[in-house]
Order: sequence, then C-alpha cells, then structure tokens
Amino acid sequence: MSQQKEKKKTKLREKPEYNKKKSETILEKQTEEKKKDKEKKEQEKEKDPFQQMRHNIGDFLRLHRCYTLIPLSAKIVVIDTKLPLKHTFQALAEHQFQSVPLWDSQNHRYVGMYTVTDVVDVLCHYYTNNKIDQLGETTVEDWRGFRKIPERIVGINPETTMFDALTKLSQKKFHRLPVIDPQSPSTILYVIKHLHLLRFVVKSLELSHEALQKSIREIGVARTSNLITTTPQTPVIDVLKIISEKRISGIPIVDKNFKLIDRYSRSDITDFVVTHNLKDLTLPVSEAIMKRRNPEEEYILHTCHLDDSYADVLIKIAELGISRLFCVDEDYRLTGVVSLTDIMNFFVLETEKK
Repeated sequence: MSQQKEKKKTKLREKPEYNKKKSETILEKQTEEKKKDKEKKEQEKEKDPFQQMRHNIGDFLRLHRCYTLIPLSAKIVVIDTKLPLKHTFQALAEHQFQSVPLWDSQNHRYVGMYTVTDVVDVLCHYYTNNKIDQLGETTVEDWRGFRKIPERIVGINPETTMFDALTKLSQKKFHRLPVIDPQSPSTILYVIKHLHLLRFVVKSLELSHEALQKSIREIGVARTSNLITTTPQTPVIDVLKIISEKRISGIPIVDKNFKLIDRYSRSDITDFVVTHNLKDLTLPVSEAIMKRRNPEEEYILHTCHLDDSYADVLIKIAELGISRLFCVDEDYRLTGVVSLTDIMNFFVLETEKK
C-alpha cells in the first residue's frame, strides 16, 4: 500500500516537469511559425516593385551626405533673442523666410529655431488675451521663457547622410534642420528642409520606373478623411487657432459644396502681419487673401487628382517648391491633401526598418 502511494507521488512530481517540457515545445513551435510567417511577409514585400523602389531610394540617400545640398552661396538670416516679437514678424516677411535660427548674444550660442508656427502661436495668445499692443515690447526671449521652450538647437553636421537627416526630421517631427559647422559650433552653414531632399531625389534618380506609376490613391499617401478645412467667412484669428491647434502649415478654403476656393498658408500669415493692423484679425479670411503683398503676380492654386501617379506628384511638388498639393475631383471638390512631409515620411519610415 505504501509503495502504491509512493508511485502516485512520483507520478505527480513528474507530471509538472512533463507539462513544462510540452509547453516549451509548443512555445518554440509557435515562435518558429511566427518567424516563418514574418519571413514570408518580408519576401512578399520584396516582390512588390514599389516597396523595392522605396528601399532603393532609402539606400540611395544613405550613400550621399548633406554637404552635397549646401549651395556655394547661401543666405542665412539670424534673429537675436532680445528682438521684440513684432520686429521678428517683419524680419521673416522681408526676407521671405519661414524659419530662422535664434541667437543668444549674451551667451554666444544658438538656442533654437524661430518659425512661422511661432508667429501663429504668438498671435493667438496675445490677441486672445487682449495684449496685442505688447508685441512691440515683449522679446523672443520673454516669449520662449513664458512657453518654457528648451534652449537648444537640434542640428546635423555636413557629413550626416541624407537618409539620417530625413530620419531625424521624421522622428522629431521637424520641418527643417540646421547644418552646423563641426569646427565652429557658432556657425550655421545651411538649413535643410524636406524640399531640398526631395529635389535631390528627383534630380538624381529616374522616376519613370513602372513601380512609381501607381496612383497616390492606390499607394495611400494622400489624406482623404477628416480633412481640416475652413470657409471664406471664417475670421483670420479662428483660422490661425486651427493652424496652431492642429500643427499644420496651411489650410484649404472651401465653399458649402466642399469646392476648393483657395488656401491660407504660412506665406499668407507673414503677409498679413506686414500688410494689416494686427487688431484686424477678425477680418474674414477671404478679405485677407485679397490683400496679398504681390497682387499683380498671377496666383495659382496647385492641385492634383487621386489618380495621378506617385512619380508625377513627386516631380510636381519638387518643381513648384511647394509643401502640399490639394486633391480635387472633376468638379473641383476637395478630395484629399498630399503634403511634402507625408511623402517623405512615407518612404523613410519603411526603409529605416530594413
């Protein structure tokens, strides 16, 4: 009787060990199956000519360094942090820049970038709080201190590969990167943007490849849902609040039938601050755009169609030097937006996983 009990105890002790081994075997099998499934998906992905072309573009950018993008003669405008905010608006508008490095003359160092986005944030804050008259007294340093903006500048050096620069732009959600002289940290050689990288790709590569003839609808690079729009009657201040809240560079203006009428973008914002009294921010956006600084210049609203090829859209954005294309249908109704940032992020986020 005692021997039988002992045998049962032995079996009970052995059973957990057996189950553990069985569990490990099942886990190993599942892991192996997942690995095979992942490899299969990767193989299928590699067979897709478009995905392969994206990898090729990524590899191409890895071979070239950012010093290639720096022109022999480049204009760099720098703003001192002691400058009143109102004067910074005029500086951006006068030089037609959308961003400039910020220089702390007291500590002899760069502390960040000042952009049209900052202008929008400043206008929204001071107008909403009835302090628009203080813009002539409040300095950039005061504003950055109030907003607790870190005093640092994120840049790259001339030897950084174009792929790494594009990856940093994507990961940091930046629109520009200053190229800093490694021998002289107080010298900014150039400011690289997505457009510079795209133009290099368009100029250097053959984009007639069949893989790039897929439509932007098929590829899914255009934003076609939850489109952010405004109407002609919307006050400028409300448009600025949308731009500030959504962190976008511009917004399409549509009528009640969603037909595209115009757009309000960063260049319009810098135009407004030099052509209007800043207390006129309640002006309808339709009236504001009628008073653009260069009304004699022919104004063209650049558009595309969702069935246009990826290659054609790349070339169009590069040649026009614009940051977005609005997609419209045959009745000129807005159907989507293709941004330069989304296009560049679209292939860099894929290729960096390679």
